Amino acid sequence: MKGAGQGSTRGIVLASIIGIVGVTAAVGLNRQPVAPVQPATSTTARAAFDAALVAQGDGRYHDAREGYLRALSIDPKMADARYQLALLTHRAHADDEARHHLEELIAIAPHDPRVPALRLALEKATPAPSR
Repeated sequence: MKGAGQGSTRGIVLASIIGIVGVTAAVGLNRQPVAPVQPATSTTARAAFDAALVAQGDGRYHDAREGYLRALSIDPKMADARYQLALLTHRAHADDEARHHLEELIAIAPHDPRVPALRLALEKATPAPSR
């Protein structure tokens, strides 16, 4: 059984990549380059992020959201998790939360190339009704 875990690891990484591309394309943001992975990200935060990507790709919103929040609780400056959380909440029409995550992304990565398209998508979104 030598190397038995290698296939499953590749599958998770591939699912993560497919999740990013699929979700980004679904929102119409597929023309934006993906920011490089931050090398300072801890392994635990990256594992939570990867699990969230898989959940997002499977359409499990709550699991994905919790995974991204878990990753951010470990590494608050993880721009990839912040971006995906903004994208996820925008797709779920939770645009106030998405705007919050966009602002947090801008605070930690002001030159992230994904910001302009996400900002534009949120500007086009209907504002939440006032209470």
